[in-house]
Amino acid sequence: MKKLLKFTALMLFLSGIFYSCTENAKIIILEVDETPMEAAVYGGEYSIAITSNGNWTAIVEDAENAGWCILDKNAGTGAGTITVSIAENPGFEERNALVKIMHGDASKTILFSQKVAECKAYAWIPDKKYYYFFPEKIYLDEVAHKIFLKIDTTYLHEMQQYLQSNNQIEQIDVFGVYYYIYVLTTTENCNTKALMADLKKQAGVKSVQPFYLSMNGFELGITDEIMISFRDDISQQEIDELYRKYNAELITVTEYYQKFSVPVCYDALEIANAMQENELVKDCCPNFYGTIKDH
Repeated sequence: MKKLLKFTALMLFLSGIFYSCTENAKIIILEVDETPMEAAVYGGEYSIAITSNGNWTAIVEDAENAGWCILDKNAGTGAGTITVSIAENPGFEERNALVKIMHGDASKTILFSQKVAECKAYAWIPDKKYYYFFPEKIYLDEVAHKIFLKIDTTYLHEMQQYLQSNNQIEQIDVFGVYYYIYVLTTTENCNTKALMADLKKQAGVKSVQPFYLSMNGFELGITDEIMISFRDDISQQEIDELYRKYNAELITVTEYYQKFSVPVCYDALEIANAMQENELVKDCCPNFYGTIKDH
């Protein structure tokens, strides 16, 4: 009887060890697609899907030098999605950022790379903007303290209130017959670039661009629209890939040209130049709105 009790006690003891070890060795599940991501030159948003059986955290490694790569969340539980916001690359060198997802002892990393706009491989007059005209470069000057603004017509009332209440804006002019396009004149002390950045965050804003003056006296406004024509031997797949590269949205297709728009955070002039310098493209320039300046 004593032997039986000893044997039973031993089995219970061993069972407890086995159960404890099993609990301590709980399987960690962390599934993330680690395929490297190539972000568009002019930025955009990208998603990372996460599958996990517990709490996970996410970071951008070397975040101090990768402030252009922002995560919408840094932690979660179970299955989830992280949105990665990539800013436009204003420099002249390709850059990389590493996003790391961690759960327990497991970790996954996704490399985000971003190239330089093709147009930046070419030399131009310092601080001078330009556009192409068959195929000459036409240089432009930014008109001081002026902004060219395009608004979604469904937000006209809200944006008019916002503009009228902004003490950095001195004058608001409707551009010709285009009731949804405005030329804003800012105050002398206004940081125009900062105001433009703030305008881009407002709901209903389609485009925020500088107002330009050409060398022959034309005042030119640029919105989110670009005109383009492709070489005759280019496939539709190549065209679609080029549009995807710049997050472009097709508006109109005719026999002679196509018209597309780009997101509000993009510089339509630089995108038009980059496309013009692409070997697939015959001609490309912004859809200008112009006036002749009196002298």
